[in-house]
This record gives sequence, C-alpha cells and structure tokens, in this order.
Amino acid sequence: MKRIVFSIVLGLFCLTNFTFAQTNWVTSSSVPADAIVGGQESGGGPLLYVCHGGTAEGYGLQPGKYRPGLSGCDFGIYGLEVTVPDFQYLVSSWKNESGGSIPSNAVIGGCTNTSGGSGGLGGCYAPYYFYCRATIPGHSDLQPGKIMTGFTGCHVSYGGQELIESSYQVLVALNPAMPLTTVFTSGGNVPFGAVRGGIDVGGQTLYMCTATYGNGQHPGKVRQQFGACYIPYGGREVAVRSYQVLVPTWFNFGAPDYDLDYDFGTGHEPNVTVLYTCRGYFEGGLHPGSKTYAGECNFGWGGLEQSLSGGFDILTDWTYNPPK
Repeated sequence: MKRIVFSIVLGLFCLTNFTFAQTNWVTSSSVPADAIVGGQESGGGPLLYVCHGGTAEGYGLQPGKYRPGLSGCDFGIYGLEVTVPDFQYLVSSWKNESGGSIPSNAVIGGCTNTSGGSGGLGGCYAPYYFYCRATIPGHSDLQPGKIMTGFTGCHVSYGGQELIESSYQVLVALNPAMPLTTVFTSGGNVPFGAVRGGIDVGGQTLYMCTATYGNGQHPGKVRQQFGACYIPYGGREVAVRSYQVLVPTWFNFGAPDYDLDYDFGTGHEPNVTVLYTCRGYFEGGLHPGSKTYAGECNFGWGGLEQSLSGGFDILTDWTYNPPK
C-alpha cells in the first residue's frame, strides 16, 4: 500500500523567511522557513537542508546539503566535495485560497469518521479534512489548522478557541509530489525533520499534527512546549497527547519486502541521468546527498566525495510487497 504523498509552498502571508512560490524548489538569500531538513552535522551540530544546484558549473543538477556558513549547496562529484553558489532549497507547498475554497490537489490531513475508531490516516474515510494554515488578524503568526467541504474558512485553534479565518493557505500535492507521511508520537514530541507548518506568536516553529478526537481525526498544530497536539474542535482549542506528525518519507534502501517507487527525482547528472535525494550516517553526522537508480549514496565531506553502498535512506514513496 502506498503511503500518503504530498508537497508544500507559500504566497499569501508576509512572514519572515517563508517562501512565496508554488513549487518544490525556491531560491532564497537565507534558509526559508519551509525548507526541508535532511540531516545534521555530528555532535548535534547545525541542521542540514536539502538543496540542489551546480547547473552553471556544468555539474548537471546535483542534490546536496546546505547549512548556514556554507557558501552554497554542498555535494560530492568526480571524487571531490564541491560547493556551488547557484542552488535552490527543497520546500513544502501551499496554495492561497479564501472563502472555503479547497484545491483539487489538497492533501488529506484527517477525516470526520474513522474505521474502528482509531488508526493512521490510511484508515480515513470521506468526508475528509485537509491541512490549512492562516494568520490571526492583528498578529504576525501562521497557525496550522483544518478545512473541509462546507467550511467557510480555515479552522485553527488559538487562545483556547476554535477560530475561522476566511483567507488561508492549503497544503497541496504538486507533480511530482514530495513524498510525505505521518508518524505516531505523543507528549509534545516532534520527530526529527518534521515538516514545518507555521510560526507561533512568539516566533516558535509550529508543526502539523493530526489527532483522533470525538468524531474523527483532526489536523492541528504542535510544538514541544505544548505537550500535545492542539486541534480546533467544537468551538474550543483541544489538547490531545497522542497524535501523528507530518514528516518527509525517508525510506531505508534495501529494506526487505518493500519496493521503492523512485517517484521524486531531485536532480540529474550532466548526461541527464535522473538523481534522487538520499541521506546516510557518516563520521557522526547524517548527510543528504544524491543517488542514481542503481547507484550508491554520494555526498561531500572532508573535501572528498564520500559513498555509501548500503544503510542509507532515500526520499521516495514505497509499496509493500510481502513474500508469497
């Protein structure tokens, strides 16, 4: 069974470092707030963001990694570690809407009923909730929430209440769609690399969660200090301690009984061979890099191109194919 798939982008709200184009990739002079985290330097060091670049230098379009302090997107090629200033960040994707409108490619974030009363988003049945986010008038925040057919706006939880904002953004799946899924957690925990959904009034990052409550599974918001997923429900802001969080789908290369779909190309070699984003552990860090369909995971480190032949992840959807 294929996982839920989706991507992300912005354009309505004037918030610092949020991106403003409907695409999976953006050029920015600083790290966009919606940039996808792919790894981290050793010892709990700086986060590493997924990027691609190198066209102007004749390298094709190489997936790699970026962190503040680097002069550009860093990758491994021809045995060397290379950093290029012409690059783009991988970001999530949103569409501006208003008045209850929902794009045809909106991403399902929950439902109003559940099969057996519990389970992941794969157990949802129509009518569906979709991920949305909106700014509260008079504030500089961006609050994740929910919308469904028949709503007049994006329902968000805020200050103990369920508010309805008529101008909002909806999470959409582009073509190709960035592979995303959800993972279960609780108590305010936010998994590493979770998709950033907004910003709170104090400037803290908000992530997108979905919690089972009442008559269904409801999209909401989470950050560690909440200790729960906050959802809008019945006119109130409700805290649910167990929930799911939206994350990119990083799948382990070589896992038994699974077929990787290779449905999200993130670059290409100079000869146009498609490249995919991978990441692997090396010298205490988790490093994003590039992989051909049949190749190793390659990335730059220590001035050289490093290669892993196994034990790495790929940004892709997958299909469960159990032995017969």
